[in-house]
Amino acid sequence: MTNIRRTHSPHWRRWLGPANRCVVPLTSFCEYDTIDGKKVPTWFARDESRPLMVFAGIWTNWTSVRKVKEGR
Repeated sequence: MTNIRRTHSPHWRRWLGPANRCVVPLTSFCEYDTIDGKKVPTWFARDESRPLMVFAGIWTNWTSVRKVKEGR
């Protein structure tokens, strides 16, 4: 999973059409913040009860390997 911040990038263009759109259900998510020069995980939720919410997403079938050098 990744955040796509540059939707105008040619790399993402083929997946941005309606056929690849989806919603991603979640109750909380994490982003890293830099505090005193260190990356620190920061969790976000709608409120303390962590109700279900959704993000807009795109999907595609995975067609590659994660670690090319290790063959996995």
